[in-house]
Amino acid sequence: MVIKKQHLLSILVSSLIIVLYFVNKIEVNVIVFTLGLFACKFTQSSLFIFRCVNSLILIFLIGVIISLFTQSLFFNIFKDAIYFLKPISAIVFGFYLFSLLNTRNAFRTIVLIGAFLSICHIYNILKIYDFNEVSIHYLRNNAGLNNFIEMISILVILIYRFNGIKLFSSITTNIIATLLVISFVFYFSRTMIVASLIMTMFALGYHRLSAKGFIILIISMLSVILFYWYLLTLDLNLSAVGFEAFLYKLRMAPGELFISSDFDVNNLQPKELRYLYDHWRGFEASQAISQLNGFNVMHGNGFGALVDLGREFKLDGENVRHIPIIHNGFVYVLFKTGIVGLVLYLIFLSNLFLKYNRVYSNRELNAATSISLAVVIFYMLSSFVITGIYNQGDLISLILGGMMWIQKELHSKEFTFNDRID
Repeated sequence: MVIKKQHLLSILVSSLIIVLYFVNKIEVNVIVFTLGLFACKFTQSSLFIFRCVNSLILIFLIGVIISLFTQSLFFNIFKDAIYFLKPISAIVFGFYLFSLLNTRNAFRTIVLIGAFLSICHIYNILKIYDFNEVSIHYLRNNAGLNNFIEMISILVILIYRFNGIKLFSSITTNIIATLLVISFVFYFSRTMIVASLIMTMFALGYHRLSAKGFIILIISMLSVILFYWYLLTLDLNLSAVGFEAFLYKLRMAPGELFISSDFDVNNLQPKELRYLYDHWRGFEASQAISQLNGFNVMHGNGFGALVDLGREFKLDGENVRHIPIIHNGFVYVLFKTGIVGLVLYLIFLSNLFLKYNRVYSNRELNAATSISLAVVIFYMLSSFVITGIYNQGDLISLILGGMMWIQKELHSKEFTFNDRID
């Protein structure tokens, strides 16, 4: 039996992404992405993809240049350089990697990667035999905290079905969708749940001004308000176990981003320490902002700079006072590269939003554009909680690069075809 070229390429692309997912080392990812770029044949499309990431390149250069005038350790500078180089190399390499596939096969490949990872996740869950004795915390730590590739895969199936396009047969689609949904539920991930709902709304176009969109927006807002009102009526606390522990984390999610009190970190009372841990993302962000003084507000502290927490805290089993990365991606970019870097990051996200916030008559082009828009929305949201595009374990930037190629290819074909008709 002869394997078709597209099938073979799909297997190779899938295998590479799956291996990178399980290796989960940012240094390995950057090396693979960079070496992969040397193997790519640069064409006229190269100008397009480099224009798309030029803001990220400028952010990288700011961090490098400012670090030359600081006392930061070379090792810390090098680590930050790797972190800020990763999304650039991932997007560009993803653009060329997925250009090996035809457009529909590229989306099939993304869905099949998600399906494979969902099977692995379900298998890890089933290895935990006694569910009555297992907490959600234990389940997530041992089976997996989240998987955004699976989340994107569900979105691809949904949007393609919404646009009336078949990626697989109905039976295959239903089997894959079932696996993905089961796996999705058992991650118990607040970020995945909130992000997937908002991404779906944007991908389906309900954010645009229309009677239907307005009604759905109002219903969604009321549903969220009523749900949180319900959570506030429950007697939940930090010691809750099982599903109650998950509900407690959901209730605390909005407040984690902010901190409403000033503390003497060297003289914390037990109640204040508990409050601080419950609002950790807000605390570390406020500490980072407080260390931007004078002119470095404009250009940041450069690569290698560490956020001083004020005292040692127990993080991941170790006592730590200085940390190189924080959860809030916007403040992370601000701390390293200042207001200039933050503005450039916002420009990067805004440009992509404006590029993909469009509707086309061609169903496949419309589906690809809607999914690309949803990924941009994901990075806008995740920048508040998990460092956004600068997340160490992120592979969605690789897929974003692939989607940018898919959308560009479909867009050029559509308008070339229309020009010929005219």
